[in-house]
Amino acid sequence: MWYIVYREEFKTSWSVTGGGYFVKYQNKTEDKYSPNWFEANKYVALGAALSRLGIEITPNMDTMEKFCLGNKIDYKAMNRDSLLSDILGEEKSFRGLVFKRGRIEKVGSDGQMIGDAGDEVLEFIKEKISKNKVVNDKKMKNYNELTKGANSGLKGYIVEVKEDEDFWEGF
Repeated sequence: MWYIVYREEFKTSWSVTGGGYFVKYQNKTEDKYSPNWFEANKYVALGAALSRLGIEITPNMDTMEKFCLGNKIDYKAMNRDSLLSDILGEEKSFRGLVFKRGRIEKVGSDGQMIGDAGDEVLEFIKEKISKNKVVNDKKMKNYNELTKGANSGLKGYIVEVKEDEDFWEGF
């Protein structure tokens, strides 16, 4: 299975680009897009497709809210859709996770269009966020252990404080 990237139309300072499936990288200032999905560049990994779409998952993003704020996604609308699904007893589907920049779709190994990859994108993002949370929790635990205690760690680093005059006498 492959992933293809659809980019919404956007305006740069000199032209309007996008409005189709990403085909190839032309030069530093522009890419080539096509309205036909079968001409699109196919990605094996979902991370590469997200990068092409411009979605970032940085190490400090350890909650879904931070991810949404960092990538300018309406987090409140996503929560509202989830809550409505719970109330109505429907299956939770985040096909509503549409980025302002575009979307990612699936193509089968036989070359046929399968459809939207919203659920897989959401699972990929949740997995990355949970890994970031584990790493950040370990860092906070190490920091708390260093700062704990009167004479241990960072608080007890400077054992003896000398006044300026006494310090400079030896030099």
